[in-house]
Amino acid sequence: MPRKASSAWDLSSSPVTRPPLGNGGHYAESDLVPHRVHENEGGFFTSSRHHSHYFSNTDLFGSGGFNYLRYAKATELQLMQTTHPHLLIQNLSFSHDLRSTIDCIMLRLPKYLHTIRDFSLELFGGDTLALMYTSELEMRTLLRVFTQHSPPPGTVSGRLSINGHRLRLPQLGARIAHVPIEDPSDVLTVEQHLRCSAYFKRPATQSKIGDMIGQLIRSLALAPFKNRLVKNLGKTEKQRLKIAMALLKDTDVLIVDNITRDMDIYDVAFLVDFLRDWALRLGRIVIVAIAPTTVEILTMFHKAAILASGRLVYCGASNEMVDYFESIGYPCPPFKNPCDYYVDLVTCDHLTPEASSESLKRIKRVADAWARRAEAFQPRPLPVATVSPMIRDATIPGTVAAILKQLFFVSLNHPSFLLLEPFVALSISLVLGLAFYQLPIDSRGAINDRFGLVECLLFLATFLLMIPIISRCHFERRFLHSDLKSGNYGVCLYFITRELFDLPLLILSTLCFSIPLSLLSSLFSHSLSTAGATITLIMIMFVHLSIWRLISIAASHSLRKSISALSFIGLFLLLCTSLSGVPITSLDQSDSIVLLSLLSPSQWISRLLLQQEFMPGQSVTTLLPFSSLHSNITESLFGCERRRLLAKKIVTEVPIFILSECAKLPGSSLLFTHGIDPSFLLSPPTLTSPPQPTIYLKIGAILLSSWFILSFFAACASLKMNHRPKLKSQS
Repeated sequence: MPRKASSAWDLSSSPVTRPPLGNGGHYAESDLVPHRVHENEGGFFTSSRHHSHYFSNTDLFGSGGFNYLRYAKATELQLMQTTHPHLLIQNLSFSHDLRSTIDCIMLRLPKYLHTIRDFSLELFGGDTLALMYTSELEMRTLLRVFTQHSPPPGTVSGRLSINGHRLRLPQLGARIAHVPIEDPSDVLTVEQHLRCSAYFKRPATQSKIGDMIGQLIRSLALAPFKNRLVKNLGKTEKQRLKIAMALLKDTDVLIVDNITRDMDIYDVAFLVDFLRDWALRLGRIVIVAIAPTTVEILTMFHKAAILASGRLVYCGASNEMVDYFESIGYPCPPFKNPCDYYVDLVTCDHLTPEASSESLKRIKRVADAWARRAEAFQPRPLPVATVSPMIRDATIPGTVAAILKQLFFVSLNHPSFLLLEPFVALSISLVLGLAFYQLPIDSRGAINDRFGLVECLLFLATFLLMIPIISRCHFERRFLHSDLKSGNYGVCLYFITRELFDLPLLILSTLCFSIPLSLLSSLFSHSLSTAGATITLIMIMFVHLSIWRLISIAASHSLRKSISALSFIGLFLLLCTSLSGVPITSLDQSDSIVLLSLLSPSQWISRLLLQQEFMPGQSVTTLLPFSSLHSNITESLFGCERRRLLAKKIVTEVPIFILSECAKLPGSSLLFTHGIDPSFLLSPPTLTSPPQPTIYLKIGAILLSSWFILSFFAACASLKMNHRPKLKSQS
């Protein structure tokens, strides 16, 4: 029965009206007069409550009685007399394809789940719609279909149009700004987030981004947090930031996910009032998905809709919802929140079979009642107007510049991740340089030290240098996951830009690693000058670290946890080092293992290092421009240490130095002992011709290039598997 109690909710319209707001222009066309901005920090809105909405409790009581929200109902505001923009959705149905990727590969028949059925909606400029729901899956599926934001697989039917122009779903999604449920990444500040968002997704109209950002920061009460990292913001400030990022797209239609579920009622009212004013002033359409809320919040919306079992059970004026349900025999009990009551009324009860059967029949009866009323309604014919503008994606050069700016902001906010790699490289270089300090040429023990140094370079140093790279890759997931999901850029373009950004860092890390090690250990110093030895080590290590850097990035994005990626890199690096011929000579390996070892990148790097150390006259560096820095030494000779002998004379014992009696060992013999052919890469020089590259040197260059290219594409492919980061704010 209709409620007659005096304490029943008053959903009637108030006679108070307000003058129409704005001229219906686009966001960028709003009048931003400097002296008005100075007088009113609210930006393009005339009300100052949007940046000072926290008020004293004494303000709740006034001459007009108690009003704890202080916001007017939607019926108290006068709507603009406009017919555009006009959003019309007729009989939209969506069936979700439940097949997995393996099912699609096996060409199995589709398995459809009818999620949305006969969804019809008509909205005009200035309308704000509260979309209440009984299932988050149905609500989120509907929003993803509308916005084409990670759309689910399935089939769609129905008619979609804006301003009289019939559109396909991708065309409709390109004209809708979406506020997702996911929080923005926590590695940037508020202002940096807004600027990066505007760089990747340009406003739909020719708008001044700087003015828009300044207005939104002031109007959404974000000015005190402008330079604060997102991870240090509260839940409410994050939601306001997401709304500002969506409003920067300057579209005619804004769809907001249920971002208010963890907010208190005052902040919810503030956001609803802000979006309502934005829609009224600029003639836009706002759809907000919201859980059953209070009547005070509901009446702030112009329209309300309830989605149950994939069907609409009500869609109309917010203050007429109770009257409609009473007209079909479902009055709201006294002292009961109508939003909670009517959403519970159309929620399926699965506690018992009897309750489930009864609730399904009730939902069908209520949905059929609304369907009969909707069939009788025919949208009035409207003149065709210009279709709403699309969100403009940045061009390729613009996207590259935006990625570089974003990476610069991230590095500026977190310099430790950028400086950790050169610091680790310098520390490892100093430790290895002191451990192998000044390797002598006249000591047999220095031969094993040289092989040990090469082994440390191939495995220990490389493994330690990969730790900061893997750590940084997992850190970048905090913004990379959301950017890829939003379609801000493609994986290949991002990875190429990232490598360009990291090229100075890679060069700096190689210099920090190679220069101290070359000077302290005197590697290559007996056949090259100090500059030549340093340049040789820098070039070899640059190639080596570039390849393993790409492999580490691919492993980091392919595996969910950093410890898993680090373990994989350690095992794979150990395998490649074992096949390099340094710890285990090729003489101790089978023929099949020797052939397999040719595929190891460490095999060719070790040959370059060992040949330059033991056979400098037949090293690859003789083919480089700085070959003039070579000495005349064609082969290293390792002798014995001189021993001090005491010869007895007449009165005293006089120490006498004598040469060792053992013969010197040539570098070629040492390489042969370890199963390495000195002429493997270069042919021996003759009196008439210098050393010439062999077929193996060309194969080695091709294999190293192949490793670089394969690692590059593997890293790009692994970015597609970029896993959702685990942030502290998430439970």
